[in-house]
Amino acid sequence: MTEYSDALEHHYRRLLAFYPRDYRSRYGDEMLDVLLADTHDHSGSVLANSMNLVFGAVLIRGRRIWSAGDASSRDFLAIVSLLAPLLLTAGVASDAHEVAWFLWYGGPVHVPVDLWAWLAWPVVLLLGLLGWRRLTIVGAWLACAALFVFTTGVLRIYTTGFSFGAFWNLLALLGAVSATGSTGMRRGLRLVGRLRFTLVTAAIVTVIFARVLGHHYTVVSVLAWTFLIVVTILACHPRTADGQRAALLLAIPAVSTVLAIATLFLDSPRWLFSVGVISIALYYAVPLLLAATAYLIRRATRHIPPTVNRP
Repeated sequence: MTEYSDALEHHYRRLLAFYPRDYRSRYGDEMLDVLLADTHDHSGSVLANSMNLVFGAVLIRGRRIWSAGDASSRDFLAIVSLLAPLLLTAGVASDAHEVAWFLWYGGPVHVPVDLWAWLAWPVVLLLGLLGWRRLTIVGAWLACAALFVFTTGVLRIYTTGFSFGAFWNLLALLGAVSATGSTGMRRGLRLVGRLRFTLVTAAIVTVIFARVLGHHYTVVSVLAWTFLIVVTILACHPRTADGQRAALLLAIPAVSTVLAIATLFLDSPRWLFSVGVISIALYYAVPLLLAATAYLIRRATRHIPPTVNRP
């Protein structure tokens, strides 16, 4: 029993390490005593207590991210307004591969119908960098609507239950909202820096070329996307409060992709995910719910003084 108690205490301490240091120093011992007593009394399971610990750590850290620094700052939206249209440019990779295939084999070039929806985002990016704010906002919403209409992402979800279309559509929506609510892409470029902006651009070019050359779902493709993810996180300046907020917002559309991939490994009836309402609820409602939660946390902590973390 002693070995079990020691192993259990070590397990809970490892999970408590996810909490901020000052929070652990204030409440860690008390939380550990309650958890150990709860488990020994058999009134709670180790799995349930572990999940509660992890969920609590996520909430505490999320609250601190959104309440840190100047709560009225919109700089994180400026970062997102710059990076979201830039990332959406990578969506042209599949269409570019299709056009390149026709050119390579000398056949008549077939231009995919959704190509223009993807090419609209570099135009939105250019308008934003030129400082034409109103045209940028209008262009972002038009490009977002075009992507929803012309991409086959939504239709593919209805029929197969798996698609990256939800990711791109949510990212487009995020780009349009951030363009509307931010102080502009020029501010975002100053925050990101020209060097990191260039690195993200280079990573997107790498992703496109990897797809054009036929490296889809291969090691080359995985490396190209990994490089893009890493430089995008670095471009957000994750050590700053606004950078962490921007990175979290940009990660929300990826939740749909994670859920889509997870359904491939679930032993569930195929018809369950072929129903349109269920698919939309899974791939769209869950990420949007996370975004709404982040917004409510930000509103609730807008007038709370920033937390000072002890080193």
